Amino acid sequence: MNTNVYNIVWADDDIDALFNNYEKRFKKNGLSIIKCAHDAKELEDQISELGNRIDAVIVDANFNYSKEPIESERDVRGLDYAHSLYSFTLKRSIPFFLFTQRSDELLRDKLSNKPEFLQDFPRHKRWFKKNDDDEFYEMIEQIKKEVDNRNTDAFRIRNKYAKEFEAAKNIDDAVRYLENGLLFSYENDSWKNVQDYFNPARKIVERIISSCKSMKILPPNVSLNVASKLFSGLDCGYTLKEQLMEKPLAESLFYFLKITQDGSHDANDLQLNVDQYVRETKNINLYRTTLYIAMDLLLWHERMREKFSNNSVILWNSNYIYEGKVCKHPSGKFFYCGKYQIETKDINIKDGDWIGILKSEPNKYPKGNITEYVRKNNFFIINNAENTSGNEGNKNNKNVENNLSVK
Repeated sequence: MNTNVYNIVWADDDIDALFNNYEKRFKKNGLSIIKCAHDAKELEDQISELGNRIDAVIVDANFNYSKEPIESERDVRGLDYAHSLYSFTLKRSIPFFLFTQRSDELLRDKLSNKPEFLQDFPRHKRWFKKNDDDEFYEMIEQIKKEVDNRNTDAFRIRNKYAKEFEAAKNIDDAVRYLENGLLFSYENDSWKNVQDYFNPARKIVERIISSCKSMKILPPNVSLNVASKLFSGLDCGYTLKEQLMEKPLAESLFYFLKITQDGSHDANDLQLNVDQYVRETKNINLYRTTLYIAMDLLLWHERMREKFSNNSVILWNSNYIYEGKVCKHPSGKFFYCGKYQIETKDINIKDGDWIGILKSEPNKYPKGNITEYVRKNNFFIINNAENTSGNEGNKNNKNVENNLSVK
């Protein structure tokens, strides 16, 4: 048997008579009318006083705005004001229900210029008829259903971070990753699956960076690490034509990448040993810091989309004389990129890495078409082998930004 009690505030200009008629019926069905209001201003005061004790609010269509009498049966100023309370203050916490004797046609006509009202009060979900037993019990069930839903952890986090979830809709799977991440807690043996939680957070940011490439905010082949340097204004062979990311957020992105790179892999050579730390402490705080940064990046991405979604102008400059994929020579003795032999001493470089070359010199020992030599201080690894797109470099091109296609 359901023993939940749902606390209701009811606003109606005829509430005194209605309360006597309905109190027992509400109580029998698990709803307790904890306060009554005669007008919209009184309703506002009671909501302010009771706060979180209220589970739902019931309002009439034709009730007073204040203690002053209503002007006519078509006066909906009280309802308008109640709706404004709901829309701007309570929408995320307390559901409102319309319980009225007014005809559907009259009310729809009166509110025809308020489409947001009809969205918030759909018929038979938030809008019910008085003096109709079927609709009364229908309203009871809808109130319980709505309140129960809002009491779930999932509902609370979706509404607490409503802006972030709205922004997440623009990134594939980000809504699911975000909800799962915010609901995550170290219960039972779930702490063992550390990578299952750091990886999705990183995927959100990877897809944000991919979207930035499609908007021509970033060069097409940059890794997350290079993107972070570019947003921070650090030397990486590229510069942005304008500052796009606030410095605190750019610094947070750098931190995010260090933690999630470490937390997403279980290997002996990791610098921070995040995975080991989380497994031993079974502590959620470090993971949550990365998730909150991802949420801020989602909001930032939303701002970028508003500004650059139809952008056709490349927003970055390149200092590279050449970009391309690194290849290991068939002899196995050296690496090259196009016509450039690459100095690789003390450099962790692999076949398939994508690099940008800043400067070269004639190769003292040319090997066929490999006629130039690049010292290790004169190139950057833009992206590693597993993330490169397979695009070949733009040979003999000194203005790379004009010719690179955007993925």
